[in-house]
Amino acid sequence: MPWSPEQIQESLYEIGGESATQLLVALQGDFYQAAGIKDFENRKEQLFKDSRTVLARFGANSTFFTNAADAYENPTVDLLNPDTEWSCLSVYTTDCGLVAVSDTEVGVFWAFWED
Repeated sequence: MPWSPEQIQESLYEIGGESATQLLVALQGDFYQAAGIKDFENRKEQLFKDSRTVLARFGANSTFFTNAADAYENPTVDLLNPDTEWSCLSVYTTDCGLVAVSDTEVGVFWAFWED
């Protein structure tokens, strides 16, 4: 959907690195929840390691944003198994994601779900 920069800014909320790490893991599960990842408990350590590796490429001064409504007032929100609403940015029933921003690049990690 075509969004203006102002609309995007109103729909994305800044989160901390740990919340970003959690969200990148959760995006791999059904309905954006880590509980939906097959054999999650046995794979948890490796999933978090991989998520941190991906996000490390953006550097120590990177900032992260999500459209998880709970992040609006809480940048350290637990996004591993979110029971939250999403400010959808697409035409799909639900979409959620993570935007990583550094001085030199922007990374977008997004998932979509439609009834």
